[in-house]
Amino acid sequence: MEGGKHQANFMVDLAITDAAGQTLASQENFGDFTFTGFVRNQEIFTDLTLDVSGADPGDYVLRYTIKDTIGGNTASVEQPFTLAAQ
Repeated sequence: MEGGKHQANFMVDLAITDAAGQTLASQENFGDFTFTGFVRNQEIFTDLTLDVSGADPGDYVLRYTIKDTIGGNTASVEQPFTLAAQ
């Protein structure tokens, strides 16, 4: 970029699966991030909020897939979680 700046662009997909691995919900491009600065990014921090109110009690897995829209690389992060009965 002009002025010696670098830019990184990421899209984030999400998927929620049950304990058996069946996809219950998914959304492509759930998050869209652009980072601009003078130093090439070595790491990123994103703030994503997911509301699971109304879901049945049980065990789930949340998977975020981060897509580098410039370089084409992807990385996935999975987080198991449990919703308790009220």
